[in-house]
Amino acid sequence: MQENDPPKAGAGDRVGTALVRLAIAILFFLGAFSHGPLASYSSQADLKGRAFLGAHGRIAKAIVNGDGYSDPFVVRTGPTAWMPPVTTYVLAVVMKIAGENTAFIYCAIWLGQGAAAILWTTLVISLLRKYQLPTLIPSVFTAWALIANATLLFLNTHDPFMTVALSSLTIWYIDRAATGPSTALSLMVSGFFVGIALLTHPSVGIAATVVFLLFANLKHRQVGYFLIPILLVLLPWLVYCRLRMGGWVPVKSNAGFELWQSQVLDDDGLLDMNTMRLHPMTSRHSTSTQLILENGELNFVRARRSEAIDHIVNNPGDYVSRCVTRLIACHVWPKPFDEISVWNAWQTWGGGMIRICSLISCLAVLLHLNYVPTRLFWIGLTMCLLTSAPYMLISHMDRYTVAWLPSQLIIISEGVRCMVQSFPKQWQMLQA
Repeated sequence: MQENDPPKAGAGDRVGTALVRLAIAILFFLGAFSHGPLASYSSQADLKGRAFLGAHGRIAKAIVNGDGYSDPFVVRTGPTAWMPPVTTYVLAVVMKIAGENTAFIYCAIWLGQGAAAILWTTLVISLLRKYQLPTLIPSVFTAWALIANATLLFLNTHDPFMTVALSSLTIWYIDRAATGPSTALSLMVSGFFVGIALLTHPSVGIAATVVFLLFANLKHRQVGYFLIPILLVLLPWLVYCRLRMGGWVPVKSNAGFELWQSQVLDDDGLLDMNTMRLHPMTSRHSTSTQLILENGELNFVRARRSEAIDHIVNNPGDYVSRCVTRLIACHVWPKPFDEISVWNAWQTWGGGMIRICSLISCLAVLLHLNYVPTRLFWIGLTMCLLTSAPYMLISHMDRYTVAWLPSQLIIISEGVRCMVQSFPKQWQMLQA
């Protein structure tokens, strides 16, 4: 059997796939009552619908109203680069089509969430089958991940459902590119894809750029075919930021503020509800909101970044301690965003189990001297580390972890394969 030919599905594969589909169906059904076609639309729901997806929604509303790419906060603050543009413009198109029909906006997002869940779970399971990795236990974890992250993937007001779909699509695409011929056309298409990824979720896009260069086996003269399309995709956005914002912005402007928020404002470096109450996204009268109004977004972010860097230089031990805390939250055990919320407690325990199992699986694979990991494991591990690196170094809250959730599930499957090969009789039931 060739590596590119997926093996025939076994009983474990079919059971695992059924569990994943059941989890998606349950969340899709619950989402219908939360914000889908069965939701109750009131004046309050209308307000939420217009600002759906947080800052993305507010900017999209400004675009539809003819104000351009602006106003991500609770007050009008003018031109912005606070959020990357792809998700925002997709939402603006939905809002433009919907007009004042809030129900249409909600239902479109609800359908998008369902499609994203089907996409990323299908891609992950197809990759596991391609490499003949066990799928039953990883499928159970995938179903568990869906339920544990229900508030993020179906019920929240941000875009993690698009992030996790983009991450899984990136892994799938890089795996295909690494096995296919590296022609000039294929490399340019890859560069275009990665450029779009950068303008959708910069951390995933940066990781995709590095992983592609590592695994695509390019010759030196071929690198330009890949990098030039990336620059061409980014160029219009960079020019916009230079002309309207008065400075060069690397895709999104808020990294300096995120660093300040986690290093100066927060008590341990992990953003929580108490910190976010002072965010200009939620507070009309916070100091940050007033400073943005007085100085403009870019000057505000630069001032906050300088303050954060000064704090790090004067307190390097504190910065290292906060990075370690964020490392633990990213890959060992999360801290709930809101300790009072029952949903956040469930998400903490559910996400924590996935992190622990992923960590144990990774260590089992790396420390087993006689085991040869698949290329998919190395792609998944590299994506996981690179995607999570900015959140360990700069700022972190629990919803960010969905960006490397597909990688964690791939690592878990590789760990199961390692155990199957080490203990074939005891673990035969795990084979798909």
